[in-house]
Amino acid sequence: MDANYEVLFVQSGVAELAPCRVPEAGEGQLLIRTRVSLISPGTERAWFLGLPNTPGVFPQRSGYSNIGEVVQVGPGVEGWSVGRAGWPAAQTTPSS
Repeated sequence: MDANYEVLFVQSGVAELAPCRVPEAGEGQLLIRTRVSLISPGTERAWFLGLPNTPGVFPQRSGYSNIGEVVQVGPGVEGWSVGRAGWPAAQTTPSS
């Protein structure tokens, strides 16, 4: 797998593009290569700025607002295949 990078909020108002390990898809999981991402103007911006509605603990990782391509299908996953578009969803499985 290629190198992997993440946007990491290292302190209030400071972000870095940092290398990180590429995980393997575990039981019931998909590994998705991000194609398009954004920093949300609400939650992630608040974390980036260390606003009072966040714990203000750094470093913090971003990355829940994205879409990409399935590159690995973990054991026990049905209805998904490598190459299909995928996106993160909080404990939900979208229907096709």
